[in-house]
Amino acid sequence: MPVFTRSSGYVFLISLTYFLLMLAALTQCPLQAQTTPHLRIESVRGVLGETVAVPFRILERSIQGETITLDGRFVLSNSSVVFPKEWQFPQGAQNLASRLTRVNDSTYTFVINCRRTSTPSATNNDTLAFLRCEILAGSDTLSSLRASALRYTDSRGSSVIADVSGFVFARILDASVPFVRFAQMQAGAPNPVGRGAATRWAYTIDAPSEVIFFIYNTSGEEVERIERKKERGSHIETWFPRANIAAGTYFVRFTSNSGDVIQRLVIE
Repeated sequence: MPVFTRSSGYVFLISLTYFLLMLAALTQCPLQAQTTPHLRIESVRGVLGETVAVPFRILERSIQGETITLDGRFVLSNSSVVFPKEWQFPQGAQNLASRLTRVNDSTYTFVINCRRTSTPSATNNDTLAFLRCEILAGSDTLSSLRASALRYTDSRGSSVIADVSGFVFARILDASVPFVRFAQMQAGAPNPVGRGAATRWAYTIDAPSEVIFFIYNTSGEEVERIERKKERGSHIETWFPRANIAAGTYFVRFTSNSGDVIQRLVIE
């Protein structure tokens, strides 16, 4: 038969009191899971010339009315297979200030900034956005898309998300040569060019695009910018150096959705 001493009784009462206090605290303030969101980039398949939508999914159901931001960068293992174009949002999400910036042929930085205006559908309940990409096929039929430097922000704060990868598979139908994005620009003529005279650049793009000519001096300072919206095909741009532009060596950077070209220009 167990014997209860005064000291053991005190221990029992203290333990019971502590248990009841903890139970009351849990009842008044129920635990809320503070899980770190995880990004999943779904793999997709497409054929040459087709536009596919790559889902960026957050493995945590978004709250109705929640404003969400995901920013980071991604790198393509083979840019001749796929060409990222823009963000598309599922039903129940409103685009706020999302952007997709092409750093070079393989590297992009991005911000997905949207608001859940209604409860998402069952099929897209965790899809934050779709990355619309054109299938180019190119020299291979597979490209990985590896995202890094990821940060997710909502009303509960910001979280750093682990790097993640998805894959784009391309299927070529009766394509005898690779179909790749390209931009070509012929050397400016005349070059050198005198101030007040005109120089011309002939260029070709393989898709409708906004094209920009940046003129920089040797210190890297932008002295002039020319912006145009052009259809697919060949075009000519004419530029008259302003009288206040000093004689010397300059660099002309031509940029478009199809690619970038840099040339040297001398003004006399």
